[in-house]
Amino acid sequence: MTSRFFGVIVIALLALATSPAVAEETLESAQKIVDETITNAGAIPKQADALARLAWPAEDGDPNVMLLARKALMAYGEYAIPSLRKAVTSVRPDQQEEVVWALTRAFLQIDTGLPSEYLIGLEEATWFGTREARLRAIPELGRHRYRPSMLTIIDAAYDDPELIPTVIESLGMMGDTRARFFLEKVMLEGAPEVRGQAAAALARIGGTALYPLKLAIRSDDPEVRLVAVQALLPVATVDDISTLHEYAYTHPDDDPGILEAVRASALMLEEALARQAEAESASAQSDTE
Repeated sequence: MTSRFFGVIVIALLALATSPAVAEETLESAQKIVDETITNAGAIPKQADALARLAWPAEDGDPNVMLLARKALMAYGEYAIPSLRKAVTSVRPDQQEEVVWALTRAFLQIDTGLPSEYLIGLEEATWFGTREARLRAIPELGRHRYRPSMLTIIDAAYDDPELIPTVIESLGMMGDTRARFFLEKVMLEGAPEVRGQAAAALARIGGTALYPLKLAIRSDDPEVRLVAVQALLPVATVDDISTLHEYAYTHPDDDPGILEAVRASALMLEEALARQAEAESASAQSDTE
């Protein structure tokens, strides 16, 4: 929630605390405006549109009216989603974060289903929104695994590098292997504080997204190979035994703690492979008896 939105709430609460009679009259007047707006709008979709215009006017409006209009609009739940989606790209830039916040709150009023306009509204906020609006929208797109928005999310990171940590987390949640190209670039060339995060996202996605990690483990750059091997260890399988042994053999002067973890993981996987082979052998023998 923006400081502006918090400020509106604080002002309203202070008014109530300092002058109850005046505050009550002011709020009643504001509520009357909201009620009349709803009544005059007609059908529910038009009511939602009217409330959105009242909540985020083109010019500064009455804070009480704006606050009550937002509250009423969010209560519309699914019926508010189309109006809020339109508002994302029609309000002033300084209002966009509030609209995205309201969009997510309206979605919480829905018992079942995932309206397509909700996801489209979040993607439009990612494409056209301010940094603050994007920071609210991008994690939601990742949480809902909305893969059509993947390229939009990555473009946002290129447009505003401050978004990179949020973008990486969202791509990891989304689980689309196509993100491996961007994540590999960040792992290899990004700022030190996000390289490990990008490697962990590749591991989380799995599948073909593991290939960049296995290549990076052979890197001549110690920082790159360390973040890569650390990310691979939690998801390593018996297919990675040779990769782990190669790393330990080729880079004996790397971090001792990492080397110990690599050797322990390789040993554990070898034992698992041996048990699997014994079980398959016993099963084959019983089939021939």
